[in-house]
Amino acid sequence: MRLSGDRYRMPSGGQPMRAFYLEISAKLIIRSNSDPDDLPADIYSHMAEYIRSDEDIIDIEVNAVPLPADLSGSTPH
Repeated sequence: MRLSGDRYRMPSGGQPMRAFYLEISAKLIIRSNSDPDDLPADIYSHMAEYIRSDEDIIDIEVNAVPLPADLSGSTPH
């Protein structure tokens, strides 16, 4: 249950939780058999599991750029 602009009450009636602005910047190599068109949505859904409400997502962008085979670990270096 939302209480105010920066606090939530836990469903069990516990203490209100503080809200924090969190900024994450990461560049990752993800090894996956997923289609590159599906990968951003898969990553987004994993991240969204940790967010209480879609209203709390200020801005999010997930892009997948396929790498050449020699950078993907599929050929010897």
